[in-house]
Amino acid sequence: MRVEEFDKLTDHSPGMDLFYNFALETSKKVDETLPFVEIGVRLGGSSLYLLKAIKDSGKIKRPLVTIDPYGEIPYEFKVGNIKTKAVYTESFYRTALKELSNYCYQNNLLHINFKITSEDFINIFPLIKVWNEGKIIPENFGFVYLDGSHEEKVVAMELDYFLPKVCSGGILVIDDFPAVMDSKIEIIQHTLRNGKHDYFQRMYYFKN
Repeated sequence: MRVEEFDKLTDHSPGMDLFYNFALETSKKVDETLPFVEIGVRLGGSSLYLLKAIKDSGKIKRPLVTIDPYGEIPYEFKVGNIKTKAVYTESFYRTALKELSNYCYQNNLLHINFKITSEDFINIFPLIKVWNEGKIIPENFGFVYLDGSHEEKVVAMELDYFLPKVCSGGILVIDDFPAVMDSKIEIIQHTLRNGKHDYFQRMYYFKN
C-alpha cells in the first residue's frame, strides 16, 4: 500500500509528512517495548502513517494501540475552514480494520484496537494485561496522538492521563486543540522536560 493511499483515508491530507517524520524519529530512539497510541482512528489513515514509521524505524515489535468507539456517533470535522457533520458508521470501522490488518500482516507489525471511548480506555488499561513478545505492554508510551473528541473536558482528561506517561524522548500530538484550553499549553510546556510545541496544520506537537 502506497503513502498516496494513506492520504485517502485521512482528513489531514495534505500535510502528513511532518507527522510521519516525528513518529519515525521518535520510534528510532525510544524503547521498542513502548507502544504508540492513537485516539480517534476514523478510516485509519494516520494510523497507517504510524505503522509505516514503526516499520521504517526497524522497531517492528513496537505495538500500535488504537482507540475509537465508532458506533454511529455523530462528529464534526473540518475541510479547510468549513465544518462538516458526519457519522461514524460501521463501514468506517470495517475499512479501518481491513486496511490496518492488511498492512500489519504484510509487514509483520502489531496493531491492538480498543473499540471503546478514551475515558473507558483510561479506566481499564491500568487494570488489564496486554501481552506482546512474552511481556506485558507497559503503561508508558513513546508517541501519543489525540484526535478523538475535541471537547475541552475530554482533551483535559486525556492529557492528565497521557502526559505523565509519555517517555523521555517521546512525543504527544493533539489535533484541533480547543481554543479555550490555550492556557493548558503553558502547563504542558512546564510539564515536559524540553517543553516546546510546534503548530502545524491544526496539530500541536509536544516533545518530552
